[in-house]
Order: sequence, then structure tokens, then C-alpha cells
Amino acid sequence: MRKREIRVEHIVSIPDEMIGRVIGKNGKTKSELEKALEVKIFIKDGVATIRGKDSLKVLKAEEVVKALAFGFPHDDAKRLLEENNEFMSFDIEKAVPPAHLKRFTGRIIGEKGKSKIRLQELTGVTLYVTKEKVAGIGSPMHLQVLKEALERLIEGATHANVYTHIEARMADLENL
Repeated sequence: MRKREIRVEHIVSIPDEMIGRVIGKNGKTKSELEKALEVKIFIKDGVATIRGKDSLKVLKAEEVVKALAFGFPHDDAKRLLEENNEFMSFDIEKAVPPAHLKRFTGRIIGEKGKSKIRLQELTGVTLYVTKEKVAGIGSPMHLQVLKEALERLIEGATHANVYTHIEARMADLENL
């Protein structure tokens, strides 16, 4: 009697304009991801189906696909292959009224991108910002600090207060 193989499957929606980023030129990105994580990725009609034997590897592949579909550059998305990095998406559109969306996105990015750069420097998280969402790649604890910072910015805290909060939280993490 043949032993039945257990397979894990995750499904990810991909916007049509981002499918090419996930597949890569001549399928290179998809193939590299499949090889690195020992998974199979099937893409059809804006949906990626990720299958594999190891649930952690399937989850990692799902995170990379989500990051690529979000718009992260390939090199940044590949950071998710490192053991301690995760992907987090924060929906600004769910946190603020539609009329204020542009203003809050602007607060996160800052003049000439200064706020976004400072948030990245302080947290060690790689950020990507769209009109409605912010996403980050980094360690789980650093992503949590970023989430707190984004919430404070949305609540109206000054950038200086947010940066001070981040510095204090990061110092606490170093002392763990």
C-alpha cells in the first residue's frame, strides 16, 4: 500500500497588472521561488495557488507572492526567504474616511519621502506605500513597532512624537 502524501495549499489573489511581476521574465521569478521553497505555484485568472509538503515553506511562498503583488521590488520580496522576516499589510483605507485618505498617505510618506525613509531607518522595516495601503517587510517585532507608529500617525500624533515612540520601543526590544 502506497503512503498518502500530505499537501498544503494556499491561495493568493493577484491584481492583473501584477501577475507579470510574480511570474518574472520567462518565468524566472516563479521558478526561483518554487526551487528555493520546494513548492509549486499555479497562476490562473488572477489567482496564485501555492502547493507544497511543508506548511512553513508554503506560507513563505505566499508572503513573497503577496509582496510582489503589492509592488515590492524583487530583491526586497526575496528578503522574505530569510527566516526572521515577514510581510505585513496595513489598510489605511479601513482606518480613515475616504476623504482623508490622501492626507494620511501623505503623512506616512512625508515631504520628498522623508517620513517614509525615517520610518524605515528607525524600524529596520522595508516599506512600500500605495494610495490605500502600506506594507512592510521585516522582523515580526519591528513590524509591530511600525504598525504602532502608523496608527499614531493616523490618530494625528506629530512625526516627532511618533519617532520618539519608535526609538523607545526599539530600545526596549534591544533589551529583551
